[in-house]
Amino acid sequence: MILRHLAENPGPQSYLEIATLLRSFIGKVKASLPDAVQIMAVMDGPTAGKERRKLFDEYKAKRKEDTRFKLFLAKALIIYAALGIECVHSTGGYETSDVIAALSKQALDSTDSTVAVVCADKGLLVLLANTRVELFRLSESGDVVEHTADAVRLKLGIDPHQVTDLLAIAGDKSIGIPGAEGIGEKGAAELLREYGSVDGLLSAVADGTIKKHSFTKAFIDPILKAKFDLSRNLVRLRFEATFEKMTIAAPVTAPPVLPPEDLDIDPRAYKLLKQSGIDDSYIAQMGRRYATASEVAEASAYPREKVCPDGAIAIPYPGVRKLDGSQYFSYRQLHGLPKYLGPSGQSTEIYVPIHYYKNKGSFALVITESEKKAALLDSIGIPALGIKGVSGWFDASSRAAQKERGEPLNEKTLPHKELLREVLDAEFVIILGDSDCHFNPLALHGLETLRQSLAYHVQLNHKRESAEPDWNPLKSTRNIPVSVALCNSRWENIQIEASQGKDGDCHAEPVKTGADDLFLRLLEAERERSATHDSHYNADNHSHDRVKAIHAMREL
Repeated sequence: MILRHLAENPGPQSYLEIATLLRSFIGKVKASLPDAVQIMAVMDGPTAGKERRKLFDEYKAKRKEDTRFKLFLAKALIIYAALGIECVHSTGGYETSDVIAALSKQALDSTDSTVAVVCADKGLLVLLANTRVELFRLSESGDVVEHTADAVRLKLGIDPHQVTDLLAIAGDKSIGIPGAEGIGEKGAAELLREYGSVDGLLSAVADGTIKKHSFTKAFIDPILKAKFDLSRNLVRLRFEATFEKMTIAAPVTAPPVLPPEDLDIDPRAYKLLKQSGIDDSYIAQMGRRYATASEVAEASAYPREKVCPDGAIAIPYPGVRKLDGSQYFSYRQLHGLPKYLGPSGQSTEIYVPIHYYKNKGSFALVITESEKKAALLDSIGIPALGIKGVSGWFDASSRAAQKERGEPLNEKTLPHKELLREVLDAEFVIILGDSDCHFNPLALHGLETLRQSLAYHVQLNHKRESAEPDWNPLKSTRNIPVSVALCNSRWENIQIEASQGKDGDCHAEPVKTGADDLFLRLLEAERERSATHDSHYNADNHSHDRVKAIHAMREL
């Protein structure tokens, strides 16, 4: 078991910074402790410190509440959940160090395993008195460094079991622990080496056998003795501390989303599209339909037992045919992974929405993941193309040759011909990623590789050279800017939604923000201003929303 203490420094604020910090840290912890069975993050609860402030109102009085830290915790909690790490927070006025001590004691008493604690709190060094406890901290360079009993003896001059007594005598002015009058850390260590413990020291004071009489006043004078007794109580770890698992508010349960009677579409497909903010008139033109699990398995050649039992949404690709001449469909599973399945025996295609050529030229070309997001952008007048995942944008034959040479996707990977043709005809290109790319390095790398490939082949064609010997040269008369933009998080109060897998277990997943959320947010803001709660578009607000959306895209 590993007990992870989240640093109290608010530190980074963006998901990318926080995710990078936590992923790096957890990776280093796992490398240091490969046999760890469980990792648990422990944090201060809303009443942390109240139990000690009842004893002394100056305890941690100098520490001001930092709202940035609350936001940091909210974002960190999302990432912990995504990493499968349980989080608990203190209750009853106890603090993080108390909870770590309590959890350590529970684990030591109930199992024969070793407990590893990752925390920089000096007070927890006392746990090293038990040989089944390992203690680590994060160094300034970001490395995981182990505390050892020998290191405690070398640095403080005492054994680990004496650390709490050392803090009681020396105090800690930074958090309002007064300590014994006139005795610092060096003097406290000297007394503990001589008398073993605070109790041994007080016995020596009481019977007059103490050797350093200059220290006796701190333990005899009634006022100073009361101050020392208070310090001793404040630094004592509360092994009886209470705590509870941290949870994130579930999304508000909304009434069922059902299609109008005159719209011939399966309710499951309709709900998925409406969640993206697509209006009914556009949905009616899309031709999407529901596909059973058996149909999906037969069309995709994906093992039937691995297909989502609830089926999928069949997504027709306008103007694209399968090798047998029938309509090309992609299948978006209602649950589980992979999210999208394509027809067997056919290379990846680019999704061109139904109004793409009508919208073309009115704005930058947007390339985004999945057909649903591309359709949403298309429905509000922005030209967009959909790719199948962050790595589903290449020309199949060219990529096959690269694989034979053992090359990964890179800037020289040839994009899908349809994609490159439209890029070469655009004014500028935005590759739009979901908000979860902020804390998904692999997804971010995939989008960046696509940007590099497009930029490379734009430049190649700008020089009027052939992209590939077997292609008709695609020419470009100018350089075309290509950039990557990521959506920002939609809510300050992060939510996690639970989904039930095929194994029957419930899995918590962060609610991510994509292109659909970006424009839903615009719609919500506009509707709040106009004081209308109509859930459908009308001609006037559709036009206004399109203008707002374009401005928002330009700001990315």
